[in-house]
Amino acid sequence: MFKSPGSAFLAVEKFRVSPSSQSAGSAAPAFAENFPGLIPLEQLGERFQFATEAAGIGYWFCDLPFDKLIWDARVKEHFWLAPDAEVDMDLFFSRLHPEDRERTRAGLQESIDTKARYDIEYHTVSPAGEIRWVRAIGRAAYNDAGEPVRFDGITLDLTPQKRIESELRGTEDRIRVALQHLPVILYTTDRDLRYTWIYRSHPMAPAEMLLGRRDDEIAPGIMDELLAFKQSVLDSGRPARRELSFVIGDRTEVYDITAEPLLNSAGEIAGLTVAALDITQARLTEHALRRTEKLAVVGRLASSIAHEINNPLESVVNTLFLMRTSTDVDEIRDLVRIAEEELSRVSHIVTHSLRFNRQSAAPTRQEISALADSALALFGGRLRNTPIRVVRDYRPAPPLLCFSGELRQVFANLIGNALDATRSGALWVRIREAREFRTGEPAIRVTVADSGSGIDERTLARLFEPFVTTKQNVGTGLGLWVTAEILKRHNATVRVRTSTRPGSSGTAFVITFPLDPCPVPPISAPGH
Repeated sequence: MFKSPGSAFLAVEKFRVSPSSQSAGSAAPAFAENFPGLIPLEQLGERFQFATEAAGIGYWFCDLPFDKLIWDARVKEHFWLAPDAEVDMDLFFSRLHPEDRERTRAGLQESIDTKARYDIEYHTVSPAGEIRWVRAIGRAAYNDAGEPVRFDGITLDLTPQKRIESELRGTEDRIRVALQHLPVILYTTDRDLRYTWIYRSHPMAPAEMLLGRRDDEIAPGIMDELLAFKQSVLDSGRPARRELSFVIGDRTEVYDITAEPLLNSAGEIAGLTVAALDITQARLTEHALRRTEKLAVVGRLASSIAHEINNPLESVVNTLFLMRTSTDVDEIRDLVRIAEEELSRVSHIVTHSLRFNRQSAAPTRQEISALADSALALFGGRLRNTPIRVVRDYRPAPPLLCFSGELRQVFANLIGNALDATRSGALWVRIREAREFRTGEPAIRVTVADSGSGIDERTLARLFEPFVTTKQNVGTGLGLWVTAEILKRHNATVRVRTSTRPGSSGTAFVITFPLDPCPVPPISAPGH
């Protein structure tokens, strides 16, 4: 197959003068006829050589029956041969991988017999055992009697391409294995948001049901929020992520959905790539943890509340005893007044305790100072029995749109932690009008600070992670994790400043609430 060590354009000249080429109706004259009088043959040969070298193409020629093969230097390179090597069929087959030899021999014969194009891929093997992927393309030429007289063609080195394909297959396999073990739904859409490709769909919506259709055509009403989200990504041209819940059958499922514009070759948005991760179980777990933490907080406050209620109740019992034994009307009136005051204290404590666990269905505007006082009231008995001084530093601030029950829990968590860390000294609660650090928009800043022991660097780095605690067997390690989740839903930011240096230790939590945060309610436990 092929060509001796000359240049490619010399092979064209050989075509033109070869007797067999003339008798076979050579392609060379026809080739020349395509450029009549335009390009001198020498220039045409130079350009032909440049094009083949740039494309990495090797040329081979052979008169039939197969004997000596004429290869150019590129073909010899593909077969691990020196540029001056002499080549025949035996050497050709010896350089093929043993598994490819018979297939290649059959391909050559079939191409000659059927006048079909010869197009085959095989491995060539060096004397050192190195492997190269090669693609050979050729065809036979025939004389007027239909007899094959020549077989010519080209070779291409496919090794880099095959290596890339192998790496891609490996990557695809790894991605496929990873996706198989993730509860992820993955698909693409066109600009009309119709499904165009689906890697995995929901078990209740097979791919054949989705392809070519939109969400509102598949499940009207149920998928409207998802469709609106995808449309917003399409309109903005920017990736986005959102958590959405769907009522499917008799259960609620929660998905973390990411949508990203899908670009065509011209860089235009052709649709979307959408990935939806099933986080229903994670939300169930988080709901259980939040509930556990709330119960733990209530439990920690129970003794304090019981003590708070017990004192006024004892006073009421004593006044009732004195009232029964007294005949002085003025004394009885004084005792009734004392009993009413003590019962009012009980009512106040019970009211704040009930508010702590109460959650409204929609956000309302609340005075932050009232929420802070409500949380402080739960620790009244504990504070009276400690040398800790409470400093309320409230300045006028507009009401905040929020879920009041959640913010009470935030303040109760921070105040409780401050009291746990402080044996004596002060607890400060400050409220100010402020500006958001990044945007300059109006905000409310709340600071809960103490002069306690401070937080070490190791704990500080993981402070808002679940189950991180410094209280050993006393704390659940969920309080600040829940606090961070609540603040995140209120679009608030929190900064922590702390010091463990003796004589100047303490911790301050500084929370900045946007004035209109559009708070997101907590996702309730998905139903089953």
